[in-house]
Amino acid sequence: MSDWPIGVETCDRCTGSAHRYRHGARGNCVRCNGILKHLQRVAAWDTSRPETLKGISDDGTVIESRQRTGTRYVKAGRLATDALTPEQFERFRAEYVRQLEARLDLLRRREQIRRHEFPVSGLDVEDKFKQILGRLHGVRRQNLIDYPQNANEVNDNFNDSQRRVLYALLEEIIEGPPQPIIDWARVWQRVYDAG
Repeated sequence: MSDWPIGVETCDRCTGSAHRYRHGARGNCVRCNGILKHLQRVAAWDTSRPETLKGISDDGTVIESRQRTGTRYVKAGRLATDALTPEQFERFRAEYVRQLEARLDLLRRREQIRRHEFPVSGLDVEDKFKQILGRLHGVRRQNLIDYPQNANEVNDNFNDSQRRVLYALLEEIIEGPPQPIIDWARVWQRVYDAG
């Protein structure tokens, strides 16, 4: 039995089927709703009000804490953004928002491909293999850059229908275990990049 409101067949944001995904809120599937909530929290960030800075990790600093029972080491509780200038913080926020919106766009494109609204090219399939490789532990970024470019081979050996099936199977693998939404390396690169 579906938990979607009666008469709603698809997610408003990604157009995913109500039969495929659970309902989140306001006509969105649970996937899109989580990202939209995250976007609302990011929009409310105010550096003068630390309680609004939800979703920003601490800076990892550990301090010494002397207690009756001995010395312990505890987290300092500082946020990773505490040392940023206002301009750097806004670049941080902008990159964070850009990645969340890109994730929403990706979810919509996946659904459009599932409904045969877009063709699946060998390049799309190659990209899925790269995404899976990127999620494996111990894989260096250089290995992703050096991944063999085999889009032409996929196009030559698989027809559109076969590429679509292959793409859908790879998508199921990618969607399975949770993955980090934000690429922190890219966020920090944008923060400290003057342009």
